[in-house]
Amino acid sequence: MPLRLRALAPLLLLLLAGCVAAPGPAATVGEPSTARALLMARAEAGPVPLVIHGTLRNLSAEEIATAAAKGVRAIDVRFRPRPEPPPEGPYLLLALREAGRPLPACRQGETLAGEVAEAVVAAWCEEDRTVAAVEVPSGEPAAAAVERAVWRAMAALFPDDYADTYGLDLFGQRITIGGTFGF
Repeated sequence: MPLRLRALAPLLLLLLAGCVAAPGPAATVGEPSTARALLMARAEAGPVPLVIHGTLRNLSAEEIATAAAKGVRAIDVRFRPRPEPPPEGPYLLLALREAGRPLPACRQGETLAGEVAEAVVAAWCEEDRTVAAVEVPSGEPAAAAVERAVWRAMAALFPDDYADTYGLDLFGQRITIGGTFGF
């Protein structure tokens, strides 16, 4: 019997590693649940404008937009990169920049971009108003690390409301069944 337990130990460690959550955002401003509701309404009208500040040699604007769409759970959304914010209406701002700087105001995001992508800042903007913003460290400026940071930033900026929408209400307690796998 002890031999079987030793053989199962690596599998158990792998399962436990999958339960460990990815690091959360370093900073959050505003109300992400409001940003999610506004994104849902805007996504029904077509592609959502995406303004990207900062560049990476190995990651194009279209690849960043695709990564952002993959990071939003349970909403079918498409982001369309554009160089400037639209004159009116909501948009998503992504800034690839140095970590530890203040979170951007929506119309001032262009001054906060950097040459090194130590962090990804995502903000949902309603014209000049910042509804919510998050900063997620990338760990390193490599394209794959930045792409994962974009996924985490989108998950933090537009949190999944599955439990609130579909969970059971049992005597005032919200009961849900589910799981996540983080990177």
